[in-house]
Amino acid sequence: MGGNARWCAPRSRRKKGGGEKKGERSRRERPDPLGEERERLLSLSLFSLYPLALGTDTTCVACLCTRAHTRSHTPSPSHTPLPPSFSAARGAAAAIATLGLALSAHAADVKLGSDNGSLVFEPSAVTIKAGDSVTFKNNAGFPHNIIFDEDAVPEGVKADAISHEDYLNAPGESYTVKLTTPGEYTFYCEPHQGAGMQGKITVQ
Repeated sequence: MGGNARWCAPRSRRKKGGGEKKGERSRRERPDPLGEERERLLSLSLFSLYPLALGTDTTCVACLCTRAHTRSHTPSPSHTPLPPSFSAARGAAAAIATLGLALSAHAADVKLGSDNGSLVFEPSAVTIKAGDSVTFKNNAGFPHNIIFDEDAVPEGVKADAISHEDYLNAPGESYTVKLTTPGEYTFYCEPHQGAGMQGKITVQ
């Protein structure tokens, strides 16, 4: 080299397509103020459904899938506590479910004798769903019984098995029958059949 030549370190060159543009880098580095809260709410909304489905007393979200907790369970620092309103919501849901089951299982009440002393079933016709029950309760003009007509019940149903031949003698004495086969069931009170004391149940 000549005396006037100077050595310079080569510049580093960025390859085309490599690196990030300034705008892209700033967007990536910009924090999302709602990100953390959004993730927390999402996890709560998903996991809070499990105790309602399982009927457990779970108090933590983090270990919900591994074991059911008792009311005395103390969550570890890593667990996410459920919101205070969750217990109230779970209680309300359980009450509604219990009420629904009760109403479904016991669908109708039939009085044996009307309030004015008439020898009738009141009401004389009821409609229920398959699997529901009907309760006959002594009201007036007893003794009564409940006999299902073997010629007026669905095919395959044994009338004797669902009838109550013994007399109900005391006020408020009752008999409950569960009907699972859809169709029409005609029944009558044996002592007062001649007076027209009969009725019908329709099972859907």
